[in-house]
Amino acid sequence: MLKNSFRFLLVLLLVSVGGIISQLLATEGVEKKVILQDKTVPAPVVSAPMNLGPSGCGCRSTQVATKPAAEEAKKPEPPEAAEEKETAATEPDKEKKAPAAEVKKPAPEKPAKVKPKPAPPAPPAKDISTPPAPGTVNISGVRGYDVPAAAPLLGPAPLVGKGGQQNLSQVFDDKQNVQVQDIDSKGKLLDAMTGSDIFYANMHASDPQTGKDHRLLVGKGQMVSAQELAAHRAEVGDSKMPKLIILNGCDTASPPAPGKPVMTISQGLGIDQTTKGRAMLGYQGKVIGIQKEKEIQKILQVWSRPGPQGNYPTLRQAVIKALGPDHDVAIYGDHTLRYSDLKK
Repeated sequence: MLKNSFRFLLVLLLVSVGGIISQLLATEGVEKKVILQDKTVPAPVVSAPMNLGPSGCGCRSTQVATKPAAEEAKKPEPPEAAEEKETAATEPDKEKKAPAAEVKKPAPEKPAKVKPKPAPPAPPAKDISTPPAPGTVNISGVRGYDVPAAAPLLGPAPLVGKGGQQNLSQVFDDKQNVQVQDIDSKGKLLDAMTGSDIFYANMHASDPQTGKDHRLLVGKGQMVSAQELAAHRAEVGDSKMPKLIILNGCDTASPPAPGKPVMTISQGLGIDQTTKGRAMLGYQGKVIGIQKEKEIQKILQVWSRPGPQGNYPTLRQAVIKALGPDHDVAIYGDHTLRYSDLKK
């Protein structure tokens, strides 16, 4: 009897120990699996061991309720969560697609009324001393102090003296600036010459064949030598010297005696037979200045008028056309000089 009781207790003890050991082994395997899974996977549910019955066979094996991570991930989200995600994803697009609110442009302001400025005063009448407009030809005419004394005997000069400025202006076209004056000093002669395009002087000269030099007789004992003309040209430059110089009087273009070293007036003006773009008209020997002035007027009228084709004649052509081939006008410098060359 005691043996049987002892055996029964031994069996019961072994069964209990075996159940506990199996339960511990099952629990350890589940925990290791849980560690390898995602942290969000819930821990396995372990059921408590059941009490053994008196016969020792009423035990139940440990039940571990574990769900794989894949099944947990496949679990559908609640409808509210899915709707919140969809709303958050679509709201930015809705903001982009939403039409911009219309911005009303402000009504344009009416410009303030500006009182008209009073018209500027009319410019003063053009003075003959004002700088000429581009293309204007500057013409300067002078008469020596001693010339008017012969006027009562020979008649008035057409280009200088009373009415001379008007007569000289009518010779050229409307692009001209004419100044005419009587002079009695060397300084006035040089000033009238400087800056002009055409310079006309009615005065005599000394004879270079008999004198030591060649001079222009201004009047009142005033004279201007060829050397003084050369010094003035060197001071102001060729650009300030006239393009055409007309010296109407005795010996203004007379040459010196052969072998006599005398500077002539044309040489003092920087004009010889090789000069281009500048010329001088004068006379050799004795002449009557007032009569020659009428010839010069004809030459200038022909020279300053264009032909049928619009071309202006050369200086030589104008002299021959106005006076014929047997004229006594001496031409120094550029024989091909044209009136149009002065306007460039």
